[in-house]
Amino acid sequence: MMLCVRFTELLKIHGHVKSSPLIFHIPCLIMRSLWSITWSLVFISIPVIECSSFISLWDTMDSYSIELPLESTGTYAMWVDWGDNSADYIDEYDQDLFTHIYAANGQYNIIINGTLNGFAFGEDNPNAEKLLNISQWGSLQLGNSGAYFDGCVNLQVQTPDALDLTGLDNAWAFFRSCHMFNGHYAHLYSTRLT
Repeated sequence: MMLCVRFTELLKIHGHVKSSPLIFHIPCLIMRSLWSITWSLVFISIPVIECSSFISLWDTMDSYSIELPLESTGTYAMWVDWGDNSADYIDEYDQDLFTHIYAANGQYNIIINGTLNGFAFGEDNPNAEKLLNISQWGSLQLGNSGAYFDGCVNLQVQTPDALDLTGLDNAWAFFRSCHMFNGHYAHLYSTRLT
């Protein structure tokens, strides 16, 4: 079970003990036996993910690293949960923190919360093939450079939400070379795009 709430709504949830940014422990009474009236107080742990989080799955592909495709013209004020029990705050595109080194190769779910405006692989980016799946667009805004997911040959998109195209005027090479792309284009069409 996963609970999806906005951080502003966390304060509205009464009777729950918030132990960390990502887990709620909810007190529950559970009957211990059908033949006797004995109850136990237990705490059920439910992971919490913010509804405006950008959630993606990446594979290090034997490089031990993931590099986010941030743009020099972008705006950033975001927490990045790298999927290996570590997180970084990024507020500039050229911080060393936009590249993460893992202890082991493999696949990692990366969850980004906050302002992420400027995300594009551009042409011939070797990190593009590492992006495997997007499961939630959240508050991601791409910027205006084009070639956003160019070269993401392994990308599959299964999101419950629509990508925010606010301010986007350039759709050049949006999903070029995304051979495994299985997302819906319907919410991407706009008369504003050039």
